[in-house]
Amino acid sequence: MSNMIQFAVPGKHPPDKEADHRIANSLSAISGLVRMKASHANGEDIRQTLLDVAGRIEAVARLHRMLAHASRTAVPLRQFLRDVCAAMKTTVADGLVKITVSCADELTLPPQQALWLGLLIAELLSNSIKYAHPTGLPTIITLGCDREHDGSFTFWFEDDGIGLPENFDPTSGDSLGMKIVQSLSQQLCGQFEWQDIGIGLRFTCRFPAGMRAGGDGP
Repeated sequence: MSNMIQFAVPGKHPPDKEADHRIANSLSAISGLVRMKASHANGEDIRQTLLDVAGRIEAVARLHRMLAHASRTAVPLRQFLRDVCAAMKTTVADGLVKITVSCADELTLPPQQALWLGLLIAELLSNSIKYAHPTGLPTIITLGCDREHDGSFTFWFEDDGIGLPENFDPTSGDSLGMKIVQSLSQQLCGQFEWQDIGIGLRFTCRFPAGMRAGGDGP
């Protein structure tokens, strides 16, 4: 069927650039349909869930679009981080979130790692937008990625919200959002931690360069 939607996981049997372009367009179309469904959804929780899903789909679409115009083995990290944030920012009203990205221009990641990192960022952004300011104040988020002396990467994410609830253990597994963050960090073979920083919350994840999902070698 000529109109069949094609999917591929970056980093595994990579398709050519034209295939990446088609995949990106297909995913963007699906994202648009989900957003359309959200606009007609009954109930704010359902609407926001659909918008979150649309944002994640669009984040993956932007990765494929980037691969269609760049090296198939290296994703420009700074631009990708900005693209993921832009995709997720569309899930909230303008003015309710301000996101700043800090990352050196020369940093790159293999496509598979970029995919897991993008999904991790999408989950963290979604959680912060929902919970950082229950009273509805605008949320200020800063995130970035640094290259360490040993070649590994440290990804960090901060918001200016109310922080974790008292006696809440983010590693306990009781929260679905925290489970997803933990799972995605493990896909990066990363070591992660949460910190209350007075005003706000900080998440860091340090992971090796060039590792594939599930802990396979480069």
